[in-house]
Amino acid sequence: MRRLAALLLGAAAVVVAVLFLAGSSASALTSYVVTTDADSGPGSLRAALDLADDDADDSVITFADGVDVIELGDGLEFEEAGYSLTILGGGVTITDVDDSSCCVALLWINDASAVTLRNITFDDGPNDGLYISDPTSDFTLLLDGFTASNNESNGLALNQDDDDYALDVTIKNSSFTGNGDDGASLVQYYDEPMSVYVVNSTFSGNGDDGLDAAHEGVADFFDDFTVTLRNSVFTGNGSEGAYLYRDEDYLIDAIVDGSHFDGNGLVDSDAAGLWAYAEYGGVDMAVTGSTFDDNPWGLYIEAGDDEETSEDTVVSISGSQANGNVEDGFTVEYYGEDDETVSVTVTNSEAKGNGDDGLDFYAEYYVDDMTLDVAGFDASGNGDSGIEMDNDTEDGESYVTITGSQLVGNEWGAWINQDYAMLEVTVTGSNFASNGDDGLEVENDEGEILLTVVASRFVNNGDDGLYVDNEDEPTTATLTASQFSGNGDDGADFFSDYDGGSFDVTARLSKFEDNGEDGLDVEAEDCDDVEMRVLFSQANGNTESGFQLDACEFEEATGFFLVATATGNGGPGVEISGGSGLVWLLFSDLLGNSGGKFTADPGVTVLPIGS
Repeated sequence: MRRLAALLLGAAAVVVAVLFLAGSSASALTSYVVTTDADSGPGSLRAALDLADDDADDSVITFADGVDVIELGDGLEFEEAGYSLTILGGGVTITDVDDSSCCVALLWINDASAVTLRNITFDDGPNDGLYISDPTSDFTLLLDGFTASNNESNGLALNQDDDDYALDVTIKNSSFTGNGDDGASLVQYYDEPMSVYVVNSTFSGNGDDGLDAAHEGVADFFDDFTVTLRNSVFTGNGSEGAYLYRDEDYLIDAIVDGSHFDGNGLVDSDAAGLWAYAEYGGVDMAVTGSTFDDNPWGLYIEAGDDEETSEDTVVSISGSQANGNVEDGFTVEYYGEDDETVSVTVTNSEAKGNGDDGLDFYAEYYVDDMTLDVAGFDASGNGDSGIEMDNDTEDGESYVTITGSQLVGNEWGAWINQDYAMLEVTVTGSNFASNGDDGLEVENDEGEILLTVVASRFVNNGDDGLYVDNEDEPTTATLTASQFSGNGDDGADFFSDYDGGSFDVTARLSKFEDNGEDGLDVEAEDCDDVEMRVLFSQANGNTESGFQLDACEFEEATGFFLVATATGNGGPGVEISGGSGLVWLLFSDLLGNSGGKFTADPGVTVLPIGS
C-alpha cells in the first residue's frame, strides 16, 4: 500500500509528524520518496528536489528499493534559502548519461542552511559531482558514505562567497577518486570560522589535489580555521594529497592522525603529500601515526611569506614517517614579522631515503625563539642532511635537542646553523655515523654556542665526526661518554677564523680514535683563547695529533689533562699552539706517538706530572 501511495503521489510530500517545538513556533520536516530511476517525471529524484525546493520546510529524500542508478540528461538543482536538505541515498548512483557539458554539477545546491548526504555516489559528471554555493546562514555539511568519482572537474566543490556565514564540514566513510580536478574543494571567502573534519575517507587518483581546504577571509577568531584529518587516505593525486591554505594573519589549526599522504605529485613535481600554507599567519599542527611517503615533498608546512607572519607556529610529529620523497621528508618554513616563536617536536618518527633532507627547519626575518626537539628520530639515507635547521632571523635564539636518534648514511648527519644570536644544542644517546661529510655540523656566525653531547656516537663519517664553527663569539662545549672515531678528518673539530671565536671545551670519558687527521682539534685560527679539559678520555691511532689546542701565537692556550690517553698517533699526543698559557698533563699516557708526547709553542708552559 505504501509503495502504491508513493507511485500515485510521485515524489509528493509525505508530511512526517516530526515537529521541532520552540516556544509557540514549530517547523515541519517533510519527507519525499524517490520511486523511479527516471531522469524526470513523477517519482523521480528531480521531482523530489523540485517539491523540496518549494515546500518552505526542512526536507528529507529517500529512495525506494530497486532505485540503483539514475542517469541524468541535465543537472539537478536545489535552492531553498534557510532550510536544510537531507538525502539518504541507500547506495544509489547519480551519473551523466551522455557526458554532455550540460550543467554546473550533477547536483547543485544553493542557499541551503544545512546539507546531509548519506550512502550516495556522484559519478562521471561533465563538471563537478556535487556543487554547493552561497549559504544564506551558518552552514553545516555532513557527508557519510558519500562517493564522488570520475567527474570532469571536482568531486565536491563548496564555496562560501556570499556573506559572513560560518562553515562546518564533516566528511566520513567517504571516497573522492578519479576526479579531473580536486577530490574535494572547500573555500571560505568571508570573515567567519571554517571547520573541516575528515575521518575514514579516501582522496585518491584526482587530477589536482585530493583535498583542498582554504580560508581566505579575515575572521575575528584565533582558531577560525580548524582541520582534522583522521584515519584517511590521500594518495596518487596529481598535485597535493591535501592542501590547507589560510589567508590573512591568523592560524591554521590542524590535527592529522592515522592518515596516509603517499605517492602524490604525479603531475605537479613541486607538490607535497600534505602542504599547509598560512600566507600571513601561523600553523599549529599535531601529526600522529601518519605517513608521507614517495611524494615530491612529504609534509610541507609554511608560515608567512616575505616577512609577513605575526603568529606563532607550533608543529609536533609523533609516530609518523616521511620516506622516499624527491625533496625533503618533513619541512617547516617560517617567515616572521615580530617577536614570535616557532617550534618543531619530532618523536618516534622516521624520515629516510629522501632526495634532500629528512627534516628541514628554516626561519627567516624575525623570531623570538626557534626550538627543535627530536627524540627517537631515524633520519637516515637522505641525499643531503638527516636534519637541517637554519635560523636566519635577525636576533632570534635557537634551542636544539636531539635524543635517542639515528642520523646515518646521509651527506650530513645533522647541520645546525644560527646566524645572529645564541645557539644551544644538546645531543644525548644518538648516532651520527657513515655520513658522507660531517656527522654533526654546528655553526654560528655572530652568536654564542653552548653544546652538550652525552653518550653519543660520531663514527665513520667522510669528514669530521663533529664540526663546530663559531665565527666571532665564544663556544662552550662538553663532550661526555661519547665516541668520535674512524672519521675521514677530525673526530671532533672546533674551529673559528674570526676574532672573538674563543673556545672552552671539556671531554669526559670519551674516545677520539683512528681518525684521518686529529682526534680532538680545537682551533682559533684568527687568534683567540682556547681552553681544553680532557678527563679520562683517549685519542689513539689518529693520523695526525691525538689532541690539538691552537690559540695561534698571540693568545692563551690553557689545558688540563687528567688520566688521558693519546698513543699511536701520527703526530704528537698533544699539540699546543699559543702565545701564552699553562697546560697540565696529569697521569696521562702519551707514549708511542710519531711526534712524541707533546709539542708546545715557547710561550706555553707544559707541566707533565706522571705522564
